[in-house]
Amino acid sequence: MTDKKFGAWLAKIPDRETASSMARECAIAILFWAVVQTAFSFKYGPSLLIHALILAVGGLSLLYWKSRVAAAVLLLYALANAGITFAIHAGIPLEGGKNIALVLMIAWTALKAVEATFRLRGRFAFAASASRVRQS
Repeated sequence: MTDKKFGAWLAKIPDRETASSMARECAIAILFWAVVQTAFSFKYGPSLLIHALILAVGGLSLLYWKSRVAAAVLLLYALANAGITFAIHAGIPLEGGKNIALVLMIAWTALKAVEATFRLRGRFAFAASASRVRQS
């Protein structure tokens, strides 16, 4: 049986409240990945602290502002890291990590953050509820 929270990471975002909640959860997950990168830096070297810093700044931007720009930049960063990781596994001599699972989890989190933030604002946003419109 799948957990309801876990299933939300795979499902579409049906409404504005879910989009807001998903953006917050993605921000917390990105901050968690920043902590993981920091922990890895103790074993694999301080160069991973740059990655942790990028994830932390992006995660905090998502958490406080639900920023579409931050989500998009995090997705581009995650996709670049995924490309480098897959290139390393293909035999291309590059500096970088070899953990495909970590890269895919970060990329999926960033993708869901992009989906959630674009569902909150912009062309693909859900209409604000009637109670929010009256308060404005």
